[in-house]
Amino acid sequence: MHMLNSILVARQRMESGYKIILKLPEKEYFEIYEELDKKAAEDILEQYLSYHGDDGSYSNVNIDINRNTHIVTIRARLDYLDNSQIEGTLKLPRLVDKI
Repeated sequence: MHMLNSILVARQRMESGYKIILKLPEKEYFEIYEELDKKAAEDILEQYLSYHGDDGSYSNVNIDINRNTHIVTIRARLDYLDNSQIEGTLKLPRLVDKI
């Protein structure tokens, strides 16, 4: 199984756009990334969206960890209007190959 299949996702419709929350096991996160930072959160979010063919453009990305439950949580805002971010550039994310 690869990391992208281990992600639990929740979306909340807002007045405009969506909130998206990705939750993944701490162990799987640290098998690939060394630090808990915004750059890694954006990388995971980009790959998740690409893998699922979702052309939403994200903003307001943040990441945190719950050491008691060993869960990494990534939160962001997704917008879809006038979005050409991924059109014609879908590719297989590299996290697919990670165990």
